[in-house]
Amino acid sequence: MEKLVFVSGNSGKISSVIMYAQLRKIPVYYCSLDFLEPNVNDISYISKKKAEAAYQELGLPCFVSDSGFYIDHYPNHPGYPGAFVKRSKVSSDVEKLLQDMRKVEDRSCKFVDCITYYDGCQFVHFFEEHHGVLATEVCGDDMRGAKSNLWKVFIPEGYHSTLAGMASKEKLQYKKENEKKSAILQFLDWYQENRLNEEKDNKEEIRNFFDWLEEFTVTYPRFSDNQWLYSPYDISPNSHIQLQYLPHIFDFLELYSSVYHIPPEDDVGGQYYAVKYHDKFYAIGQGNSFGSYYGVGVLDDVSSENVIDIDEVLIHNIQKKKN
Repeated sequence: MEKLVFVSGNSGKISSVIMYAQLRKIPVYYCSLDFLEPNVNDISYISKKKAEAAYQELGLPCFVSDSGFYIDHYPNHPGYPGAFVKRSKVSSDVEKLLQDMRKVEDRSCKFVDCITYYDGCQFVHFFEEHHGVLATEVCGDDMRGAKSNLWKVFIPEGYHSTLAGMASKEKLQYKKENEKKSAILQFLDWYQENRLNEEKDNKEEIRNFFDWLEEFTVTYPRFSDNQWLYSPYDISPNSHIQLQYLPHIFDFLELYSSVYHIPPEDDVGGQYYAVKYHDKFYAIGQGNSFGSYYGVGVLDDVSSENVIDIDEVLIHNIQKKKN
């Protein structure tokens, strides 16, 4: 099964997408890419161009998420800022936005979210809209999972508080009311029905990972996934995606070792498998010293019999067991 990649630099969107994907048991990877957005106030067109650029960069099926914010009666510019939320800097200075709108009585506005998927052949769009009014003052704190600073000034239709200022019970009610029309859930359901193939052999995925590992360990002979997953990273987007595949590799090795009775090696704070690929040896392990993490280290020539030869593994049809 090819990797499905969510391309976004928004941590709130990433955490939301990963959570929903995990509930559906859809493996989703993520990375951030810089795009030169077209100067067109059309959210579907911008989203399409970003998905296309992401695919050209990664060579993998990608999906992107774009949001527009439309203020019906913005002074002298109805519908502003639309798809230009980021470049207009409206969301980074909500106090200025409220100052600009201080004399406007009809404060109706809406969020429009667009998910665009592209696999090199087909574009598919999914949309959702959230109607409401613009508050007269900023309300709410920075919150985990917030997709925009505009949540502090957007009051959803039928509510009296901003999204960021809602009490926990209100937030839960609002979330339940809007889940069915969520663009990301529409997409994940479509993907699960039309693209997800759990029966496909994952040998190619494993081979690709170890080909990448051969190159990557020239620069980083020892590393753990938390070096880049939870902080700004200076590795390529493709390396960042492969790094997220490391837990799956460990699970695969665990399954293979149980079938062929190859015990793992014990290490301080965890355990690892000694692995050989081509002429190189690796320790691939899981540790819990500072929270759960996965790590890789290049080994010298290993004489132990408890070595998993990946070239030999790929001859066999060993697949991860379904839950």
